[in-house]
Amino acid sequence: DIMKLSREDQRKTLQSHKQTLKLKQQRLKEIINAVDDYLSGEELFNLSIFKNSEVLELKEQYYREAKLVYGETEKYKEYERNIAKIPDSKKDVLYDEFQKNTEKIFKKLSQYINEAPSSNKVQKLIEEWKSHMEKFMVCDKEILICIANNYKFDTRFKKYINQFSDGDLSDFIYRAILEYCNK
Repeated sequence: DIMKLSREDQRKTLQSHKQTLKLKQQRLKEIINAVDDYLSGEELFNLSIFKNSEVLELKEQYYREAKLVYGETEKYKEYERNIAKIPDSKKDVLYDEFQKNTEKIFKKLSQYINEAPSSNKVQKLIEEWKSHMEKFMVCDKEILICIANNYKFDTRFKKYINQFSDGDLSDFIYRAILEYCNK
């Protein structure tokens, strides 16, 4: 009980609590700013509240998981060799560019969600998406099907992709990728 402490100990305890409260206040300001950003059109997964947090960023989670699952495959080793050739100063720029391009394609695909996944417009967008992927690795049929399965069956990918549409965009992209692979 703080009342039983000496005046000096009370002061130290309250200073410590004040510091904790200031940190919480700062965090609340960051959250409020992030909500404002979201309300003004920023995508949920790009909000600053997901950066510099104790929770791993989504891309870091995916990287670790991909390494665990595919790390011993030749295709993953090829990906790592390709990434190793890129200077660190350019990697973040490339990843950000890749993410923005992917989101742009997802938004475009959402406009065609009521069309056949085999339509020319949809397939051209899948080809464009694939070309962005190929900056990092060769995307053969096997890899594309694997990515399609992740988009459809991994709930984290589903949530991420479905934020770009009112419908089940992840299922639509899954079907569009399979159509692409079956050409």
